[in-house]
Amino acid sequence: MNNVNDVISFFFNVAISTFNDLVWLLGLLFVFGLMLYFISKFTRTTYINSVGEKMDIIFTGWIGTPVHELGHALFCILFRHRIIEMKLYNPNPANGTLGYVIHTYNPKSRYQKIGNFFIGIAPILFGTLVLYMLMFFLMPTLTLTFSNVDRNTIGLTQNLRSGSLFESWNIIYISTTGILSGIFSIQNLFNWKFWIFLYLS
Repeated sequence: MNNVNDVISFFFNVAISTFNDLVWLLGLLFVFGLMLYFISKFTRTTYINSVGEKMDIIFTGWIGTPVHELGHALFCILFRHRIIEMKLYNPNPANGTLGYVIHTYNPKSRYQKIGNFFIGIAPILFGTLVLYMLMFFLMPTLTLTFSNVDRNTIGLTQNLRSGSLFESWNIIYISTTGILSGIFSIQNLFNWKFWIFLYLS
């Protein structure tokens, strides 16, 4: 009977731990996704008010839209969705779309149904990868900044497991301010590569 209780206790602990990790992972993704949404909406609205919608589409739309749509398309392929039509950059003033990926999937396939979630958040994941690559090639000095972030990530993982919420947010804050100060350093402000990075990002 003792062995049965140990096994039940083990599976219960695994389930609770898995649930905690999922809440933290998806919760953080949701929070940061929401923050990115509001920041991008604010900056785009401000930019459009300054230069006009047509200039926004011409000046920045041709960069971000293909990255956004390629993110959707890549995850369509990964989750075996069939891409019917894809336009990487095709501004349509009538409905406001700049590009699109039309795809279908088998509703009986659980894998493909799960894929809908990842296809939806794909631009965030793929866009982050593209930004990281731009930083890597255009601002090589950031490797030191990211090595500090890697060290903080170890502490963050330990705090998430121990449930220390305040310490976790503190580490996220320190990492974020470290990255931002690395990007907007005086040295970078006088480097032409920084301004290319800023425009592309």
